[in-house]
Amino acid sequence: MQITVGIPQGLLYYRYFPMWRAFFEALGARCVVSAPTTKATVRRGTELGENELCLPVKIFFGHCAVLDGEVDYLFIPRVVSVEKRELTCPKFLGLPDMTKALGLRSPILAPTIDLRRGRRDFLAQAWALGREIGGSPARIPGAIKAGLDAHGAWQRDLLEGTPLRLPEGTAEGRRFRIGVAGHPYNIYDPHISMDILKRLGERGIDVLVPEMVSHEELRRAVADVPKALFWTYEKEVYGAVRHWVDNGLVDGVVYMLSFACGPDSFVQVLIEDAVHSAEVRVPLLSLVIDEHSGEAGFVTRLEAFLDMLTRRDPVPS
Repeated sequence: MQITVGIPQGLLYYRYFPMWRAFFEALGARCVVSAPTTKATVRRGTELGENELCLPVKIFFGHCAVLDGEVDYLFIPRVVSVEKRELTCPKFLGLPDMTKALGLRSPILAPTIDLRRGRRDFLAQAWALGREIGGSPARIPGAIKAGLDAHGAWQRDLLEGTPLRLPEGTAEGRRFRIGVAGHPYNIYDPHISMDILKRLGERGIDVLVPEMVSHEELRRAVADVPKALFWTYEKEVYGAVRHWVDNGLVDGVVYMLSFACGPDSFVQVLIEDAVHSAEVRVPLLSLVIDEHSGEAGFVTRLEAFLDMLTRRDPVPS
């Protein structure tokens, strides 16, 4: 009987799903992804999660509840570090534990990803994960390679401007270019983001997102920060904004952040300083999202921001 692995469509799904799917499918398992976020998902996650949690975590819990009992396992890795001497957000460190506390029926696969320990530990975690779902030892090395290859191909596609929901065909004859900054789960989930990428595309606006900035460009952009940022994902968001404004690549920046997210709030201050201290000041719109965010207020603020930008001379293509 084929093993089914449930993958909640939230949080790091938007960064690593191609890798996870390739790994599990190479071992003969079937990946079951929860449906896109809806109001019902948000409501269920809010009921399960503590008030102090940010909206993306509550939505993740809602996706877990949808999959619970329908799959053999829920895949919720403990992502501690993806760069040497750096950490991810605390919510990723404790995500398997918080989810287990919900009392769900499906057992949880929770390998620890901590690249501070080196590649050997990463491979050992992947090997143990393969064995946990009954994968043949002979197939596990190939599954690891398939996953890493899929992740590499996905990253190359992102750099070429083809992320999950980026509008196509908007660059030619564009009105102006906007950088949409934030974590992938805040930008690419159409429910959380109020489908901001689609809205901008329909207005004929060219869009840049952090995933279109290379690792080397991100590192160069934050090289002059007096105290190094040790949150990898927040460093990437800030580095993308610095890269855009320092090189005159955008006419404006929209920063999407979650209410109750400490790292997001900290990075917001850095982003505000970056856009205001640039050689040519770049307008910034910060959109804070939580379970009470309404579409009307969101659209009103976005439209006012776009109207303001139309009064400025566009950056040459």
